[in-house]
Amino acid sequence: MSSPKKSGALFIIAPAVALLFALAAERAEAVPAFARTYGMSCSACHTAWPALNATGRMFKENGYTMERGQPKEQLTISDELTLPRTLPLALVAKFRPYDKRKGGEEKLRALHELEIFFAGNAFRYGSFFGELELEDENDFEVETAVGVVGFHPHPLLNLVLGKGSVFHADPYDSLSNARRLTRSSRAPMAQGFSTKVTLEDEHQMVGLYGRETAWKKLFYSLTYSADVGDPEGEGPKDFSGRLAFDILSDLTIGGFFSTGSQDTTSGGVTRELDFQRVGVDAQARFGGLNLLGAYLRGKDDLFKGGDESNNAWDAEAFYTIGKDSLGPLGLPLVMVVPVVRVDRFEKNDGKDTFTDLTLNLGLYPWQNVKLFVEYFTSLDRPSGVKSDWRWTVQAAVAF
Repeated sequence: MSSPKKSGALFIIAPAVALLFALAAERAEAVPAFARTYGMSCSACHTAWPALNATGRMFKENGYTMERGQPKEQLTISDELTLPRTLPLALVAKFRPYDKRKGGEEKLRALHELEIFFAGNAFRYGSFFGELELEDENDFEVETAVGVVGFHPHPLLNLVLGKGSVFHADPYDSLSNARRLTRSSRAPMAQGFSTKVTLEDEHQMVGLYGRETAWKKLFYSLTYSADVGDPEGEGPKDFSGRLAFDILSDLTIGGFFSTGSQDTTSGGVTRELDFQRVGVDAQARFGGLNLLGAYLRGKDDLFKGGDESNNAWDAEAFYTIGKDSLGPLGLPLVMVVPVVRVDRFEKNDGKDTFTDLTLNLGLYPWQNVKLFVEYFTSLDRPSGVKSDWRWTVQAAVAF
């Protein structure tokens, strides 16, 4: 078994290996559907793909248009009925040629994941978003299926409904695991505590969201949703809310909550267990430096009776070093994005504490290609729980 010191050499050689892997392929001219439609580079909406900048957040809030009610490249049937001229499909393929964790086997996950997106505009103020996710862990059977439609008549009032997370409409990255730059997940989004209800779970849901129009600084969302794992919405219902205030265009603070009940079965007995999630988050951008994080407090009923409270938080920093910043070397330069994140969460009513560190180095040779090498390690574990580390090399290509 490789030691952490021996594996540490990967931090030097893995970026070069991953870069050669990408350069061996034909250079892709196609970019994801939204960028193709508007004829813009991915960097117009992304700080570092898939993280959004201020323009990308506005585009998402508008229902995937730059100007609300004026979708581009549409077939106009009447004043109110428009349809996409081209099939709005996008594909993201992820390759993981090296994946090794402490005590585990070295994995060659040459094709790790396929994500198929179907997203765009219809009926002038309408939007649609669908995603199918297939992973090698399940022999490429569909693991995640998301489908949400929206109606966006006014900045202050937008409607979304379908199957998605309770914060599906939220444009801020501090409450999004889908737009993280790392393999490892953000603790506030991924921790479900004793009821196993996380903020990233997909539900049958109906939501309202919007932004006040006087100063365009206050964003809100309200979501009514069904249980996790309740595809027909027959069980208990949940309620979630969100407020975020833009102090500056790239400086935001916010708060959020989610509360409800979850049907839980153990030993052939099903009980309805209450849960509560309350938290605060923030994100900021200063030139190439990006800072974001969230704090979550959870309270969950226990199946055996009583309840427990635990918290989770993350703090992340990443820096975008553009191609021009590296200077003219006469070589095909890449955008470089180093990421550092600390995650901490509790279990067993706060008695057990887990702290993790993620170090990620991302390379963007082209706007639709991302390569990274990542080192994950545990900084703190409860007594009796083994420490962990993991090295990952990954490439992602979007078409």
